[in-house]
Amino acid sequence: MGSSISFALPGLLRLVPPLFVIVGVIFAWVGSWIAFDATEFADRSVAAQVTVIEVEQKDSQNGIVYRPRFAVDPPNGERQTYAGTVWLSPQPH
Repeated sequence: MGSSISFALPGLLRLVPPLFVIVGVIFAWVGSWIAFDATEFADRSVAAQVTVIEVEQKDSQNGIVYRPRFAVDPPNGERQTYAGTVWLSPQPH
């Protein structure tokens, strides 16, 4: 049984370099796709003035945590507000 493993090992080792090439090509393709999406997003984005209108707070296991609530006043006049998903401790300044 030991000789069959040592007989198959050189054949398996010959598969390692092509496997690394295939994995590298996949990672390069995914990375270029992500980079393309990021540049498209940046090209279509518009600068905006954002204002913190409130700092929300809640109790957690480690005490009180905080997150800001932002508002954007676009040119069409419809104020849009949103809050981040990250709660911080201590309170942000």
